[in-house]
Amino acid sequence: NDGEIPVYQIGETAVIKNDKFDLEYEVTVNDFEISKEINGVKEEELVANADPEDDGGFLAVEVTYKNISDEAYVPNERFYPVFQPGDGGGGELTDYDDMFFPELEKELAPGEEITGKLVYLSAAAIEDYFTLTYEPMQENETWFHLPNPNLN
Repeated sequence: NDGEIPVYQIGETAVIKNDKFDLEYEVTVNDFEISKEINGVKEEELVANADPEDDGGFLAVEVTYKNISDEAYVPNERFYPVFQPGDGGGGELTDYDDMFFPELEKELAPGEEITGKLVYLSAAAIEDYFTLTYEPMQENETWFHLPNPNLN
């Protein structure tokens, strides 16, 4: 490509190539929310010093993955998204895939798709937007910009 990183928004679908495993997959971000409770799990159940008054909590990105390659694979063994505030530089926040999106650990056959929530945690989710990155620091790096729902 021309060095530009493709940027997608909520509701758009990206076709992403993973060069390491020579496969392609589709990612659609369906929704993004910041909440003190996700799927019946409260923040204080996982975080000992959770503050009910702060601006943070669970940052849940609902995504759909579709296997558009010719072979089955386990998504968490082939790609792993990085979630960070703004355009990056903040590093990856703690995630809870095994609790909220266990299908990422199961084989996904060609043509199949799964939908679930990637859940991260932040004490102060005050940024204007967050970036979900696929294939970081690779030629096929792809971003999803997610506006902070608490600021709208």
